[in-house]
Amino acid sequence: GNARIVSILDRLCHFVYARADHIIAQSPGMQARLESRGVAAEKLSTIFNWATYSDAAQVPVPEAVAEAFSGHINIVYGGNLGQAQNLETVVRAAIRAQAEVPAIRLHLIGDGVERDQLAALVVREGAADAVRLFPPVARDAMDRIFDVADILVLHLNDNPLYDITIPSKTQHYLACGKPIVAGIGGDAAAILRDSGAASISAPEDIATMAASMVRIAQMRPEERTAMGQRGLTYYRRQFAFDQAIDKTMDVIRQAAYRHQTTQQE
Repeated sequence: GNARIVSILDRLCHFVYARADHIIAQSPGMQARLESRGVAAEKLSTIFNWATYSDAAQVPVPEAVAEAFSGHINIVYGGNLGQAQNLETVVRAAIRAQAEVPAIRLHLIGDGVERDQLAALVVREGAADAVRLFPPVARDAMDRIFDVADILVLHLNDNPLYDITIPSKTQHYLACGKPIVAGIGGDAAAILRDSGAASISAPEDIATMAASMVRIAQMRPEERTAMGQRGLTYYRRQFAFDQAIDKTMDVIRQAAYRHQTTQQE
């Protein structure tokens, strides 16, 4: 059964790790996990992913979204509405925050296995004014929606695996230059906290996330702008595409040199 499959995959991973000249992890936690599995520290590096955000495509914000934005402080989530994201926490936090700051409105844009349950929750709570759901849009249109949002939000379940996972939204939201509300732990929380652009709560902590939404919503617009710009500056310093490519090329050159030296011995 599953135990046998896990055992096979474990042996396969160890086979690959032992024969690789170098291994690139996508988070410090992932690198530490590989070390704990016996991979030599000197053959490990961490190189972060970069964002796919682009301000080049000047496509319009969908009309329905623009209308729903009008007159509100808009908190946006764009992407998969799945079990890992546990967006019920975000919805309940937004409902609580809107009770304190009526201008707050959460917009969930995307699709996934939890979409129907989230829509039903909004109806059940009578929260149509606080939470709006929209179908997926093209990537360029999603970036334009991020551009006009006031706050971006992300959340992951409380799961030890996610402590060493950095969801792509981490870099993408920073690249958008917007304030971030995040219910997340581990490496991603450390990055967002260090950026100065995010208010962090523990996963599944509705009350603290709601308080984060309220605090940022009550900022003056120029304060929110400054908060988002800190994130963009941090992104450019830590996660830019050119930096990742340069680091990757350095790893390849060093691994090739070590391999060649070993072959000649």
